[in-house]
Amino acid sequence: MKKKLIHFLTKYGNDFFHKLPKYTTARYNGEFVKLGYFQPEFLTFLVTNQFNNTFTVEIFELDEFCL
Repeated sequence: MKKKLIHFLTKYGNDFFHKLPKYTTARYNGEFVKLGYFQPEFLTFLVTNQFNNTFTVEIFELDEFCL
């Protein structure tokens, strides 16, 4: 988790956690998913995949965030 945190801060900047609720898309398990509600207390997103399945994912399982 520490390496992933350093990766996020290096790639997205020191204000990464401030920008998290604004991101709309990210990569999860090799596919892009739509980001919904962000829960800051658990560091999770409600995501929707290409099949319209909705589930919760921790931010450390995501990458390639897009605004």
